[in-house]
Amino acid sequence: MDTSLLERFSAMGTTDRDVLVQEFQMYVGGNADLQTCSFFLEMNSWNLQEAVGAYFEFQAKNEALPGMALVNDLTVGEGESVGPEKLFTKLWRVRNNGVYSWPQGCFLTYVRGDHIGPCTRVNMPCLGVGNMVDIRVSMLAPSSAGNYCSEWRMCLSDGTFFGDTVWVIVQVADDGLLDLTQQMDSLSTNGAVEASTFCSVTPVEAAPTSPVSLAALQPHGFVGHLDTSAMSRAEDDLSSLTLT
Repeated sequence: MDTSLLERFSAMGTTDRDVLVQEFQMYVGGNADLQTCSFFLEMNSWNLQEAVGAYFEFQAKNEALPGMALVNDLTVGEGESVGPEKLFTKLWRVRNNGVYSWPQGCFLTYVRGDHIGPCTRVNMPCLGVGNMVDIRVSMLAPSSAGNYCSEWRMCLSDGTFFGDTVWVIVQVADDGLLDLTQQMDSLSTNGAVEASTFCSVTPVEAAPTSPVSLAALQPHGFVGHLDTSAMSRAEDDLSSLTLT
């Protein structure tokens, strides 16, 4: 930390917490709100020097983390209730929205809330910047009726969280039909009910962005007859125009 900052810290002897919060916010350049300032000060026993150091260390670590954004919850039948002890599948589409590829060893994991097993961890590929994957996780509904919620986070191999939080929110009811809805969807889409797999990760193909020539489209009916004589007349008309 800068020597001049250390000297200023040592010259401060106040124990007024409101003043400490204001000083903390001044030292971090106004980038932290009052709640954040109070959090770091409380975590460091209201020692201003240690709190500012911890804040900058936290910021530096976060800047080096990869990114993950939830694109969409693609769960079939999302919002429907499910019967007790019935298997159902959650499906999330996520994107690497950071500036680094995901390193080896990343995984999505259950963090807290209701444990809706049997899977609690899904290993991830080394996903490039801007690329997407679909994450499919089999869940087992609890045996008792009610509302259940669990939180999942993406992690580095050492357990450091990064990216958006994804959620499992489900209602369990005796007349729930979510599992049947998903089986019927699988039957209509694939011609058969998919075998139950605890988890899977599928890369999402990016839409093609390269230009397509008119000549390539014409045989497929996308381009009609090209009147070259009309184009030639239009070019002659344009060349005869003079600006006034």
